[in-house]
Amino acid sequence: MELDEFLDGVARRTALPKEGVGAAVDAVLSVLAEHLTPDTARHLRAQLPERLQEPLLSGGGQSFGREELVARVAERAGVDPVSARAAVDAVFDVLREAVDPGAYAHALAQLPPGYDRHDARLAHAAQHRAGARRWQPTAVTGEWRLSTDEGARAEVREVAGAYEARVWRRPTGPSPGPALELDHGPQVFADPEAALAYAEANLGAG
Repeated sequence: MELDEFLDGVARRTALPKEGVGAAVDAVLSVLAEHLTPDTARHLRAQLPERLQEPLLSGGGQSFGREELVARVAERAGVDPVSARAAVDAVFDVLREAVDPGAYAHALAQLPPGYDRHDARLAHAAQHRAGARRWQPTAVTGEWRLSTDEGARAEVREVAGAYEARVWRRPTGPSPGPALELDHGPQVFADPEAALAYAEANLGAG
């Protein structure tokens, strides 16, 4: 992706003045770099225009939440928190499109849940589901799991801004094996609540 395309993508997603977009992008990338290992930052740099590589030169391996990221971006870019939050979402959206999916996923895996707004929507929905069932995040970034005492499980994960739901359960029959088999899905939804509801309904239907 060329520099102008990256900056235009961020500008379209925010209300920032044109002259402020570059500073906001630099601020987001520099704060992101403070979260990443040097190797991960290097992989991202290699796939971005030269102008955007400098903010990613650090790579600090720090750990802080999304709100701290927004606060640091607001301070460095000289914008209010609302504009900084919009800039964070916009840069992550465009970065997702600009680099290899594996590089993006690897970077996101080094961040706490909620940095990518699509991941954040799923995390919020999973944590606030009604009832006794409790969704848990898995080791895979952007994926949540719900298990039953009988060994069946449902998983919902964020994929390219959509939400994919699957349900597995143990096979039935005279000699069922120990491995789970896909029972429902994959089914893709635009809304995380719909994906979670589909998974829960089919998990309880077996």
